[in-house]
Amino acid sequence: MNMANKDYYNILGIDRAASAADVHRAYRRRARELHPDRNKRDLRAEDKFKELGEAYRILSNPQRRRQYDLFGSVGGDYVPPAGWGSGQTESSRPGAFAGEGPLEGLDFDEIFEDLLGRMSGRGRRTGVGARSIRVDFERGSDIEVELPVTVEDLLKSASRQIRIGVTRRCEKCEGDGTLAGTVCAACGGTGGATQRKTYRIRIPSGLGDGDVIRLTGQGHPSPGGAGPAGDLLVRLRLKPHSKYRIQGRDIEVDLKVPDYQAALGGKAGFETPHGPISMDLPAGIKSGAKLKIRGKGLPKRGGGHGHLLVNITVSVPEKPTSEQKALYEQLKASRK
Repeated sequence: MNMANKDYYNILGIDRAASAADVHRAYRRRARELHPDRNKRDLRAEDKFKELGEAYRILSNPQRRRQYDLFGSVGGDYVPPAGWGSGQTESSRPGAFAGEGPLEGLDFDEIFEDLLGRMSGRGRRTGVGARSIRVDFERGSDIEVELPVTVEDLLKSASRQIRIGVTRRCEKCEGDGTLAGTVCAACGGTGGATQRKTYRIRIPSGLGDGDVIRLTGQGHPSPGGAGPAGDLLVRLRLKPHSKYRIQGRDIEVDLKVPDYQAALGGKAGFETPHGPISMDLPAGIKSGAKLKIRGKGLPKRGGGHGHLLVNITVSVPEKPTSEQKALYEQLKASRK
């Protein structure tokens, strides 16, 4: 790889008088533009991206930048310094520059890998020449919020709206936090600004309390904006219900049955999350009995439903009327 044929200032899109902050800012901007994942149809995308890393590594280092300014070229007019004879050739190892002088033994592949290795987050393997490097960019952080839902929401796969504050990259300074060497007034130097945003969340069938709905790329941006944004994680929280309790995918409901109906049996009607239904009570049912209505619970992932569990409580009059007392006396007498 011959550094002499490359204009690193032009690669970064800056002039020779650019400050260190300008070099850093230009690299982050160009890295977003030239990333191979964003230029999949460009057969030279990986080479261009690696070349950008070389340029940044040289120009961001004061000593290497001085060496490049002294011995390198701008626009291709390279003149070897005195003492660099014809015996100096490139190493057979791809990416290594051989010869005497200030650039002896400089391996750009290792430099670029070292640069990217300091960054964490999502990445991918990409082949460059005879080497394989891992291109990593720091991922933005996730945002996690809770969304209160009802039993009815889980039954009908409802949609709910939430409004939250989301950090977005500052457009003025492109996430750098500085403009022309000073703190960016638009973001106060943070590189981002909080915006209130409304999301419509569809609750898929089969989810329940504690489950998480993930909105990819809707979290905080990556530092500098070069990497992928984080995700928005919406955790469902089931609100307590005055009538129903949830056990897994089953819905549990209490049913009070008058003593005479418990003794005689027959149909009993009551409300459920699915609407009003009636069921047959066996004669002689007692308090504490639990009846099951299949398929009337919450939907399951992959199809089907849980069950409706009906807890029976036999009720008696707290203050029986004289007529009721007479009937109870007759019942009492019949059992002797």
